[in-house]
Amino acid sequence: VSLKPGNRKILSVSALPPANVDSKRLAVWSGYVVINGTDGTSLSLPYQGVSGSLKSTTVLLPDQAWMSWSNESNRGLYPTPDPAPANYTFTLPPPGTATNDDLLPMIYYNLAMGSRIVRADIVPMTTCPPKNLTVDDPLGGKYKTIGQHPSFPLRWNPRGRIRGLWDGALNNGQYAPAGKYKFVFRALRLFTDESKLENWDVAETQPFRLEYRT
Repeated sequence: VSLKPGNRKILSVSALPPANVDSKRLAVWSGYVVINGTDGTSLSLPYQGVSGSLKSTTVLLPDQAWMSWSNESNRGLYPTPDPAPANYTFTLPPPGTATNDDLLPMIYYNLAMGSRIVRADIVPMTTCPPKNLTVDDPLGGKYKTIGQHPSFPLRWNPRGRIRGLWDGALNNGQYAPAGKYKFVFRALRLFTDESKLENWDVAETQPFRLEYRT
């Protein structure tokens, strides 16, 4: 397209993604459009695209969450902690008295992609859950919960391994009663509506028991 001085024209340009690319790997491609002037000036307009769907990409795999111990965090900057055995009993100090010297439960999950919101619901696994704490799933799913880890929900999460200690506290200021539980982590997929249950990826920890020292 050639233009005379003072004239204008609107152009629409569409880029075609490269062929023979595995869309599941979310290949990133880019380029630029060059505009040259007869006076020797030029302008470049960059563009970028992704092959595949970010909205349908899993951000949290179902087997990437478990319970471990606080001393596992001493193994390095980004270690993968060993999981505790299923139905392991964590014995905690009385509520509100935990210190850095106590051996505490450690939550762990691994995000394959970033997520705008991550929930960490504590789900009772007994036939008679705590009546004064247990509520229906806030997302409208199948779980009953007594609350979340006090650091959750977490917002604007990068991909990678996340660890956190737990002294039995809930995000409502109370403490989980002694009993049998599991953590249910749910991460919102990219560019999706948090009000729709199908947009959350789910990973459950192994069941565990919680007791307090007297």
